[in-house]
Amino acid sequence: MCPKTWDLVKDIPGLQTASFSILRYQTEITPHTGFTDEVLRAHLALKIPKENCGLRIENQEVKWVEGEAFVFNDRNLHSVFNLSSESRIILIIDFLKDANSSERSL
Repeated sequence: MCPKTWDLVKDIPGLQTASFSILRYQTEITPHTGFTDEVLRAHLALKIPKENCGLRIENQEVKWVEGEAFVFNDRNLHSVFNLSSESRIILIIDFLKDANSSERSL
């Protein structure tokens, strides 16, 4: 359904999943953890509200920056908030930890 996106992500070593995530305005996702410690999760920011939108990983708050990506271990407790008046859109990519030796982890 998204051939251009697939062309960009298909050769990522250890790729497990890739999906778009749209978080509507005035929405929060409660603290949770991922299902496995074998993967890392990348977030690529596509459309981000200017204020009141972020990700909390353990005790650290992370803000997305449009066009930039970061990687984290989603087995760490994390939550998401978008208390703005716009939707937030990111591309989520999960890949095997052992397939990639250089990542920026949070």
